[in-house]
Amino acid sequence: MENAIEFSARSVDPSVIPSDARMAKTQRWHFIILTCLPIPLTLIALFRYPPTVSNLVEFTVLWFLTLVGVICGSHRFLSHKSFVPTRRFKQLLVLLASMGGQGPPVVWAAFHRRHHQVTDKEGDPHTPTLHRTKLSGLFHAAFGWMREHESPNPMFYVRDLLRDEDIGAVNKHYYKWIALAMVLPALMELAITRHPIGLWTGFLWGWGVRSFVLSSTIGYVNSMNHLVGTRAFATRDNSRNHWWMAIPTLGESFHNNHHAFPGSAYVGLRAAHLDVGYALIRIWEWLGLVSNVNVPTPQRVASRRIGAVQKSAGES
Repeated sequence: MENAIEFSARSVDPSVIPSDARMAKTQRWHFIILTCLPIPLTLIALFRYPPTVSNLVEFTVLWFLTLVGVICGSHRFLSHKSFVPTRRFKQLLVLLASMGGQGPPVVWAAFHRRHHQVTDKEGDPHTPTLHRTKLSGLFHAAFGWMREHESPNPMFYVRDLLRDEDIGAVNKHYYKWIALAMVLPALMELAITRHPIGLWTGFLWGWGVRSFVLSSTIGYVNSMNHLVGTRAFATRDNSRNHWWMAIPTLGESFHNNHHAFPGSAYVGLRAAHLDVGYALIRIWEWLGLVSNVNVPTPQRVASRRIGAVQKSAGES
């Protein structure tokens, strides 16, 4: 069931929500250092420093952990409250999301809740649909929107998260966790190679390339999943499903499903749709790390499918 936060946000005109100028300025610097810098670092890594086995291990492990932090932490937990983690596990998810470098998790949630409030309409921070060409829309949604945009008011969008002291205790150290994400793979590779070059190659592959791949993955969902693909549900937006990106997005590429049931921890909504994020949540539930996992009933899902809605409309 969609949570009350999403319903209350939709009822308010986004144009009257004040933006935080300080947040907007911080976001521009964030864009330059944490979004743009990984691009040349990735090119340097690919063409000058081919990865060793340890580089690939560092990249893969940190990519997966930070992706889990963003997808399951910032998105399914903080933005949509689709499950309830224990206190310490909640803080771990926020920490991993912070290391992902996609913005402070609480701020990320504010942007995402605004996105759901006005999806693919004026005021949506990263819609690809309101541009002259699909190419310009694609660039904006995947990358360009982070350079210049209005900042949602956190006191409106994420007041519940700001009141959570456990979340705040981790979120306020966002840039320290970014520094840890940069230093950790460098020190790991130095310990393995016992040579100063290990610091550089560990940083390149463990942070530079990893950051680029993670940002590209999130950018893909923001852009391509609102331009082309299939639709299982008649939502009030242009969201689409892409089965071929299920694994690298942990199931987020079933984006039309998500916009139909934003409060669901299960984005795949059917066995044939591989949803790694949901599988992890179920494992955490079994381990006692999370509870109250929100999933719509099969009957509700079936009633919302396009064919069922059209049939119901015809009968009426």
